[in-house]
Amino acid sequence: MGVWRRLLVRRGILYKSMVLKNGAMNVSLTPELEKIVAERIASGRYASADDVIAEALRLLYERDQLQNRPRSAKDLLDTLRKSGFIGMWKNRSDIGDSTDFARRLRIDAERRDRDS
Repeated sequence: MGVWRRLLVRRGILYKSMVLKNGAMNVSLTPELEKIVAERIASGRYASADDVIAEALRLLYERDQLQNRPRSAKDLLDTLRKSGFIGMWKNRSDIGDSTDFARRLRIDAERRDRDS
């Protein structure tokens, strides 16, 4: 049994799960979680248990993404440097000073608005 599965079983969240040959997964829920799923379906917001579980997993994924986001300015800069976002315009001679570039963009946009 994997670490996550042991944790879920210990917390009373999951009894068992099994991946089928077609890639689908059967999951057994505790009575408390079954009640939550049934309530969500009864509310009309979800059409099936699959929809409830899919939404729950999507929200879990989003929460994990938020928890893994950079915590400080230094972490953010490190992340941006690793992604290539910082420095992506270093070879652009037409940009130069970002303040000057932004000013030129604004002037060009205002000119287009007047001309149209």
